[in-house]
Amino acid sequence: MEPYRVVARANYNFLIWGGILLCCLLVEKLFLLRLLDKSRVIGHLYVLFVVPLSWVAFAVTDLSELGVYMTRLFPLRGMRQESSIIWII
Repeated sequence: MEPYRVVARANYNFLIWGGILLCCLLVEKLFLLRLLDKSRVIGHLYVLFVVPLSWVAFAVTDLSELGVYMTRLFPLRGMRQESSIIWII
């Protein structure tokens, strides 16, 4: 792979990561701020959940993989075709 393509891909992932964190900050400031101020435990759990989840942007190479990754993490709408594979660790 040419070096300029690696740099372009890295910049793209940083933009996705920044967008995810921006959305999280907006939701926090608009809706969750009172709840997070009341309990330090909830605030710590929130950060421990959101920050590693935002690192998903670095694990994918394109947006279609990001969608597959998120549906495997959170199968809220039932089992889809691409998320029906069982992974054995």
